[in-house]
Amino acid sequence: MGAEGGFEEWAVQTVKKPPTQKVPEPATLAGLGLVAGTMMIARRRKANRTA
Repeated sequence: MGAEGGFEEWAVQTVKKPPTQKVPEPATLAGLGLVAGTMMIARRRKANRTA
């Protein structure tokens, strides 16, 4: 190897990682589901009382 090599010998490859996305924890999703379910049940009960 000498001065005969081309640009390839000096090229530096860089790898860009895509930005990571934040994902909510499973407990957070379970909590939101529990709140939504509770609200739906309360709404149904209220609708049954007035009907």
